[in-house]
Amino acid sequence: MRDHGRLRGVLVPLAMLAWAASAGCDGKAAAPWLTGRLPGHRARPEPVLAWQEVEPAALVVNNDAALHAVRFSIHVPAGPVATPPSPPVVAVEMVFFDPLDGAKVDASATGPRHTVTLLEHKRFAGDTVTMPLAALPLTDVEVVVHNHLRPPPVIRRVRVGRALAAPAPATSAAVGARP
Repeated sequence: MRDHGRLRGVLVPLAMLAWAASAGCDGKAAAPWLTGRLPGHRARPEPVLAWQEVEPAALVVNNDAALHAVRFSIHVPAGPVATPPSPPVVAVEMVFFDPLDGAKVDASATGPRHTVTLLEHKRFAGDTVTMPLAALPLTDVEVVVHNHLRPPPVIRRVRVGRALAAPAPATSAAVGARP
């Protein structure tokens, strides 16, 4: 006689997991904990970005025909002169003349004492590659587009985004003051 207790101990949890995963397939989650949206929880607002165009002189393009790849080296421009402590770059956007048609893209960013991998063999179909960055001091961003059996990508525009500081709440002189 077989011991079905051990088999039931494995199948029942698997069946419950499959049921819980399929419960939200109709677009409405059966339980909020399955989607990560809990009642009363507010998502962090997206930062407002100030975009700055990268000058053509700050862009170096190397076409490596042997590796079927084009390497774009972008020197991150300094921030606006009006704000001496320039906010760090938090996004880089590259727009190409033609769609990349599923080309693999690698990207890394370097700073004074660090190198950060941004993308590794990620495929892009459209004409825009946007990369979020950590709020670190960065000097250069290097993007490699692998164009096997595709025409080499041609840059239309490169720009960097800096997070704008949120305005401080207005304080009144009357708050906490005694008449």
